[in-house]
Amino acid sequence: MKFSKFTLIELLIVISVFSILLSLLQPSLLRVLKKSEELHCKQNLKNIGIGAQLWSEDNEDWSITAWWHFSKDKNPSIFKYIDDEDREIKKCPSKDYERGYATNYYITSYSESSNNWLWSVQHGKTKLYDISSPESKVYLMDHRYFLVAGWSYDPFKEPRYDTRWHGEPIGLYGKSNVLWVDGHVSMNPDDFDRPDYWRHYFKPN
Repeated sequence: MKFSKFTLIELLIVISVFSILLSLLQPSLLRVLKKSEELHCKQNLKNIGIGAQLWSEDNEDWSITAWWHFSKDKNPSIFKYIDDEDREIKKCPSKDYERGYATNYYITSYSESSNNWLWSVQHGKTKLYDISSPESKVYLMDHRYFLVAGWSYDPFKEPRYDTRWHGEPIGLYGKSNVLWVDGHVSMNPDDFDRPDYWRHYFKPN
């Protein structure tokens, strides 16, 4: 039985068809990849939230500090409560950063001008039970800098540090996965850029 050989023209046609199919599928594949990264990011934050809650229970209900990501032999670290020897969950899978999440400055850190900076390596500045509406207060979010504060984030100005990198940007920013103080994780709400965003979403009271 004889088999006919592909001619050069037939081979080029097959390659062209595959190229067209690949170009048609590529946007869908990229969307699936980005969705997978977003879900992975949310799971990271969920696990960080569990570790943070356990840490607070052992530390008189204080909030965690901006140094939560230290190795587990350091006091403010939450990693003695999380089975993650390499501390991989501190990295957002969408970015190649050593640390992809930042804490809310107004809950977790003292002002340097308050002469209480030393306390930021012991515990945060806020007792969790003193935070009003914990379901709408940011605990951690996607952010390149280790703190989300006035000097590192302003939704009405060009980004100083990479942040809110999920989804297509609307204006200056895209969306961010947020760990809220009550422990749930979600994308930031549509009114996250409201004029009183600091008071409504970041300040504890």
